[in-house]
Amino acid sequence: MTNLSDTTEFKMTNISEAFLHHLWKFRLFRQDQLKSNTGQDIEVVHPGIHNHHGGPDFMNARLRIDGTLWWGHVEIHVRSSDWHRHGHVGDEHYHNVILHVVVENDREVYLQQPNDLPVLELKNYIPWNFWEQYRAWIHTCQWIPCEKECKTMEELQWISWKDRLLAERLQHRVEHILIELERTKGNWAQITFRELARAFGFKSNAAAMELLAESIPYHIIARHHTDPMQIEALLFGQSGLLQTDHKDSYPKSLEREYWILQHKYGLRPISRAAWNFGRVRPQNTPAIRIAQLAAALSSSDHLASTLLHSNTDQLQRWLQQEVNPYWKTHHDFDRPTALPSHCRLGNKSIDNIIINAACKLQFAFGKFHDDQRMIERALANFELLDAEENSIIANWRKLGILANHAGDSQALIQLYNVYCTNEKCLNCVVGNKVLNFKDT
Repeated sequence: MTNLSDTTEFKMTNISEAFLHHLWKFRLFRQDQLKSNTGQDIEVVHPGIHNHHGGPDFMNARLRIDGTLWWGHVEIHVRSSDWHRHGHVGDEHYHNVILHVVVENDREVYLQQPNDLPVLELKNYIPWNFWEQYRAWIHTCQWIPCEKECKTMEELQWISWKDRLLAERLQHRVEHILIELERTKGNWAQITFRELARAFGFKSNAAAMELLAESIPYHIIARHHTDPMQIEALLFGQSGLLQTDHKDSYPKSLEREYWILQHKYGLRPISRAAWNFGRVRPQNTPAIRIAQLAAALSSSDHLASTLLHSNTDQLQRWLQQEVNPYWKTHHDFDRPTALPSHCRLGNKSIDNIIINAACKLQFAFGKFHDDQRMIERALANFELLDAEENSIIANWRKLGILANHAGDSQALIQLYNVYCTNEKCLNCVVGNKVLNFKDT
């Protein structure tokens, strides 16, 4: 069997620490006659717990070194000199390291005095074909490296992996909400308004919608929610879309109403330049989405309660609001459409808003209040919604990996965006199953 140390093809710049972490974690190296740099016998009783945060790479490992059982941490580098390069010298977090695992021992490293930190030079125990297989696999020209193998994973494994991915995606997506809640001492009203507005912006104008919501304290919206005209005036005025001379009577009425409200509350509109008008369908123009948001706000007595405590059927009915009749014949101010339209949100758009606002807020609420029932409710609601349709989900479908509901589609989006595109195959359940590095 050829090891890394035996081949002249090997170049140190090719190898990664992630690859070494994987080998150590699953002990995918020859474990017979392991020797340290000073000739000590090494037996890996337990490799330790993989640490993804600051400090040594593997915590609480159990090693038998020259017959003595040691408990402590393991640090892994490509070269031993990386210990200095990564700033571990003098760092107290590394004082309990009992083994330094490297591919190449190119510099002496010690904790307090020479030879007090055993070094295992792993290149003598890694089969060369392991690295060749991994490198060839992740550098494939396919959409994802495991295109040919991912369907071989059992359905129960896929279900479990998708559940984990959904929870992981939600945890990442609510981090900013939890930080904001801490800062505002639990101001759910404003945060709910912001998240709902962002969801109404969809992909093309999410950021602009968020700016719009942040420019209006929600208590002002709540005070005027029974008057749809005033809600429309507040939203359109703050959007910057009323800052031109209009011809139609409807925008002129909004201008008059907004002028009163603006001076009453000291409001400052955002810039019209924040909005994306290019390459959007008529039903997805900023004006139409703002009108739809206004209709939803006008029909909710308590916005946070509506999004946090309504079931999916109730949310779907709530979002099917009729907009101001003006928008049935226009897609922007003073720009009539060729054919009349009802201008209500479509079913897929409604589900998209529930996914990106209601379910996310429910999950955040559960995390913030340590309410497991709300967390489970948020996760369960994903299963009641249709899977999203986009290029990522379409490509998974071509590979035979189906999204049966919105939870699945969110999970597969997470898998592709976080793992596949970043070559984190060694952290993926599918990648681990395929890359078992059988020595052939």
